[in-house]
Amino acid sequence: MSISVQLLLAGLFLVVLINFATYEAFRWDKRQAQSRGWRVPENTLLGIALLGGWFGAKLAQHKHRHKTRKMPFRRLLDLIPVLWIVLIVVLMQTPLKDLHPLEYLEKRASQSTSSQFSSPAPHKFFKRVGN
Repeated sequence: MSISVQLLLAGLFLVVLINFATYEAFRWDKRQAQSRGWRVPENTLLGIALLGGWFGAKLAQHKHRHKTRKMPFRRLLDLIPVLWIVLIVVLMQTPLKDLHPLEYLEKRASQSTSSQFSSPAPHKFFKRVGN
């Protein structure tokens, strides 16, 4: 399996995991709200949604009717995909798009393991101080 496919599967797994965790955080917060227990701070809920759990957050919000009347929270949660789109557009416009990190990783993986452990000469990293 190529590195590209492995990275894609790892990314997909992480997205599913963060969405599951976000859904559970919203569900738990709803139960705590009903029983007047310790709550999950709104910043934490928004933070994990921003990290990739937006779909899980919206699903839990709809299914459990949680945080649906708090307009500032709803607006911030609905703003997250817009921020993602803006970030993607900005990143697509930068010179980083020409770096092709997957090709670099595949090239590094195909090299022999002995060359991966060889260290460059110290003078390439350190500058002589003093005389």
